[in-house]
Amino acid sequence: MQYLLVFKNTIYQTIARMFTTLSSFIVTILIATYYGLENFGDFIKIISFVGLFYMAIDFGMNAIYIKLSQKEDVFKSLFYLRIVIALLVFILINITAWILPYNSIQDIGFSPIVRAGIFIFSFSIFIQSIIYSASASFQKNLKYNLFLISQFFGSLLQLVFVGIAMGIGLSINAVLFAIVISGGISSLLAIYLTKENIYPPSITVAKDLILRSWPLGLMLLFNLVYFRTDIIILSFFQNSSEVGTYGLAYRFFDFFISLPLFLSNAIYPLLVLNLKNKRSFAGIAKKYMFVFILSSAALTAILWLMAPLIGLIGSSYVQAVTPFRILILSLPVFFLTSFFQWILIAKEEQKYLMFVYFLSAVINVMLNLALIPKYSYLAAAVITGVTEGIVLILLARRVLSKEILPEQE
Repeated sequence: MQYLLVFKNTIYQTIARMFTTLSSFIVTILIATYYGLENFGDFIKIISFVGLFYMAIDFGMNAIYIKLSQKEDVFKSLFYLRIVIALLVFILINITAWILPYNSIQDIGFSPIVRAGIFIFSFSIFIQSIIYSASASFQKNLKYNLFLISQFFGSLLQLVFVGIAMGIGLSINAVLFAIVISGGISSLLAIYLTKENIYPPSITVAKDLILRSWPLGLMLLFNLVYFRTDIIILSFFQNSSEVGTYGLAYRFFDFFISLPLFLSNAIYPLLVLNLKNKRSFAGIAKKYMFVFILSSAALTAILWLMAPLIGLIGSSYVQAVTPFRILILSLPVFFLTSFFQWILIAKEEQKYLMFVYFLSAVINVMLNLALIPKYSYLAAAVITGVTEGIVLILLARRVLSKEILPEQE
């Protein structure tokens, strides 16, 4: 029965992601074809820069919330703590954006139009804070079917609003505004479907959430630094066309590396329930490890063969096939590291994770700074896989130890 529940909720998450991805895919194609490669590059700069701050909103608090909620109702504290953090991050984003450099002659950096776009899209920080909190409730109760409803509705609205903005000839920043509005409606629907009581405001266990989640939160922040900083660094050294080429490849890749997270999210409550039974815990972990390995290998082969289809978007985007294929080769690595993360989180190994991702972030940033100026997005794609490989080695060394996964009798 437990495995059926895991399977169903994995399917719900996957379908929800398919809806949002299909919507984003259509929006991406429309922007790429309608506005051209350079403007598409500006679009990538905007969403990548703001996205760099998303993990400050997440901060690993959902995993701690699930543990605390076994004894008391702490949802309101989680919800309002995230709103407060979102406000601080919103201010930080916009202060930082307006001091970023821009070379108008070479079209390198962040232009005034891009900075204005960052301001518009930075409101998505509040949207993400609501969605992350709603997801915690859905994850705890394994009710991702409700998450599916909110994401489907939001995806549909995004297509409608973006279509209207493009249909009347508005700018990319107007398209970003349309995306923010549709996301806002979707997030409010999600929090409504949780049926959680959020009135009156309360942050009674906020301190406990922060103190227990900070190692995991820093781990996620370090993870995001090396996961997203390549596009930011690329923006400082290459023009918008180069950013657009790599951004398109990464937009596709980003969907597929999120797939193992959905399965991991559904498995995590089972891992927590079996913490005291080491043999049962190890059995669940080892069984699903093979699922991750086999599914990622099959998916990698399929995507490698399908990569040239990216060129159908337009002849100027054919160059995105090569970085996409380079990124896809690292897909099995991402599948395993995603699963290993949750095993270690369940075992309260957040500090070890923090160390691993701090080290990987430093290595990633140094390699990108050294190689992107000369090799552009090809270096960024290779470095992504290399860094994740280092993460896999360090996580596997800990996860496969007898202390974490003892031999089954």
